[in-house]
Amino acid sequence: MKTRYTLTNFPSFFSPKSVCSYMYIVDLYDDQGALAASKEVEVPYFGTLEIEPEDFFSGSLPNLGMVSVSIKPKNIFSFKDRHLGLIRPQFYALYHDVDMNSFVLIHPQTSESDTPAASQKWKSTLYVSCDDLQYLDIFQLNPLSKPFESHLALVDQNNSILSESRYMMNARSCRKVKVNVQGFLQGACVHLESNGLAASNAKPLVFNHFKNGMFTGSHS
Repeated sequence: MKTRYTLTNFPSFFSPKSVCSYMYIVDLYDDQGALAASKEVEVPYFGTLEIEPEDFFSGSLPNLGMVSVSIKPKNIFSFKDRHLGLIRPQFYALYHDVDMNSFVLIHPQTSESDTPAASQKWKSTLYVSCDDLQYLDIFQLNPLSKPFESHLALVDQNNSILSESRYMMNARSCRKVKVNVQGFLQGACVHLESNGLAASNAKPLVFNHFKNGMFTGSHS
C-alpha cells in the first residue's frame, strides 16, 4: 500500500479578495514516535499540492508512521485572513496499491494534543461483513505528547469479542493490528470497541482486504 497527501490553500477559496500564499509544515513520525522527517512547502493562493513521502522527503523513511501538518501564512505579518478566525490545516490522504486498482481517500481526523480525551468506552458504528474478506488492517494513532495505553477489541453482532489487544504507545506513535478473519463464522459482522481513545476523534483507520486482492478503508 502506498500513500500520498494533498495540501490545499483552502482559505483563498473562502476569501478570494484577500488571498495569500500559505506555508505547510509537514512532519513525519515513525511508528515509535520519533521525528523521521520534516519539510516546509508553499501552497500558492487557489493552489493545491500533492506529495508522495518518498519523493517529498529526503533520506530513509519508515514503512509505518504518522503525518502531522500545520499551516501558516507566508507573510506572518499579513492580516488579510484574520476575519476567517482560527485556521487549521486541511489535507487529504490517498491510500492505494501500485496499480491504483484500489484506493481510499481519507481526511484528517484529529489534532496533536497535550491533553488526553476524557476516558470513556468507545464503540464504532461501522460494521464490516467478513464473508468476502481475507484480513483487516487496523491502524491506531497516538497524537498526544505523552504515552497512551491503546486498547482495541473486534466484536461481532452478538457482542462476542473475537480479537483483543493492548499496547503502550509512545507519544506521536502509531501501531498496526492485522486480524485474519477467515476463521470467523459465515455471516460474521464485526465492529471495533475500545476502553478509550487517545484524543478527540482519534478513531482507528480500518482497511478491509478482500480475497480477490482488492481493499477498501475508512476511519471507524
